[in-house]
Amino acid sequence: MAKHIVTGIDVGDSTVKIIVAEIESGRPYPRLLTAVKNESRGFHKGSLIDLPLARESVREAIIATEKNAGVRIREAYATAGGSSLTSHTIETNIIVSRADSQISDLDIERLIESAASKIQDRSNREILDVVSLFFKVDGRKILRNPVGMSGTKLEGRLLFISTFKHDIDDLVSVIESSRVSVEKILPAPYADSFVSASRPQKMAGCAVVDIGKDTTSCAVFEEGSVFSVETFDVGSQNITNDIALGFKISLDEAEIIKTERTSRHVPEKDLNTIVEARLSDIFELIDKHLKKIGKSELLPAGVILVGGGASLSHIEIFASEYLNLPARAALPLLPHALKLPSGEGSERNDVGRLSIKDPSFAGAYGLIMWAHNPPLSQSLYEEKTERRNTWGGITHLLRNFLP
Repeated sequence: MAKHIVTGIDVGDSTVKIIVAEIESGRPYPRLLTAVKNESRGFHKGSLIDLPLARESVREAIIATEKNAGVRIREAYATAGGSSLTSHTIETNIIVSRADSQISDLDIERLIESAASKIQDRSNREILDVVSLFFKVDGRKILRNPVGMSGTKLEGRLLFISTFKHDIDDLVSVIESSRVSVEKILPAPYADSFVSASRPQKMAGCAVVDIGKDTTSCAVFEEGSVFSVETFDVGSQNITNDIALGFKISLDEAEIIKTERTSRHVPEKDLNTIVEARLSDIFELIDKHLKKIGKSELLPAGVILVGGGASLSHIEIFASEYLNLPARAALPLLPHALKLPSGEGSERNDVGRLSIKDPSFAGAYGLIMWAHNPPLSQSLYEEKTERRNTWGGITHLLRNFLP
C-alpha cells in the first residue's frame, strides 16, 4: 500500500509544536513518528517581531524533529493564529448569469467575489477559508450546493476566515527558510477541532477555545460547520505576569507557580484570587463574543479547551461556571492507540505507544488528521502554494462547492 510522510507545524508565541506521521492508504489512522515541542522566539501575538530569532527557533525545532523521526521534512502543513485571525459573516446576492437561469460554478465564484469585496480592510487581509452558512435561490433557503438548480437570483450568507497578509507571508518565509515547503495553512482553532471536537459535538453546537501564551482564539461550530472564529489579545502569559507582580517574584518562578498552583511562599487563597481574576477577563471576552453571535449559553456540546492554558488547574470548572456551559480540557489523543518505534534502531514491528498528553499539541495534531482525511465540508475555498520570491508565498483559488 502507498505510504507518505505528513508533517504538521504549529508555530506559537512560546513554543513550536511539530508532529510527523506516516499515512498509509487503507489504514484508518496515521502512524505517529514523533512529536516535538521547542521554544519559539521572534513572534508576539502571532506576528513576526524578530526574523533571525524566528528562523533560528523554527529551524531548531525542524532539525530536532527530523532527528527524532529519522526522516527529512520537505513539506508541511501549518496553522495560522494570532491577534489578526478573525471571521466575517457577509450576506450578498447576484443575478444568475446564464440565459436559461441555471446556476453554475461561475455564479458561486461571482457570489464569493461580491461578498469578499465587502470585507473591511480587504486589501490587507489574507482569506484562509470561505464557508457557506446557507444559500437562497429566488428567496427559498437551501443548505446544499445550488449548482444546477434554476433561478434568477442567488443569495448567500458566507463566512470568511482571514488574517493579515503580512502575518501569513512572514510565517511562510520563516518555515521555508528551513527548506520546508508550506503546502497548506489552516486557521489554528479550526485545526484544533479535528482532534478535540467530535462530529456529534460540532453538529449539536460547541466552541473550541485555544488559550495560548499571548492570545486566546475561539472557533464556534454548529450543524457540523464552523460558524464563527475570533481572537482575543489575552492569554496565559497575562496570568504569569499578574502572579509575578502580585507576589513580587520573577517571571520564571511565577510560571512554575501558575503551572503547579502550589508554593510554600505563596498563600493558595491569594494565588487563586489572582488566577481567577485573569481567567474572568478571558472568559468575559468569550462570553461577549458568544452573545454577539447569539450563542451565549446555547451550545449543547459546550466549550472544549485546548492550548497551553488548558493545562491550568481547575480551568474546566471555572469555564463551566462562568459561561454556564459544559466545559472540558481536551487532550489530543484521537486515536488513543497510535504507535511508533520504541527506540532508535528498533525494528518496524517493535512498537511502543506515543502518548500526547499536552493540549498545546492540538493544532499540530489536527493538521495531521486533516491531511489524512480532508473533510467533506462546506468549504468554498482552496489554498494553493505558489512561489512568489525566494521565501515563497501563498495564493488562493476558488473551488466548487463540495456536496
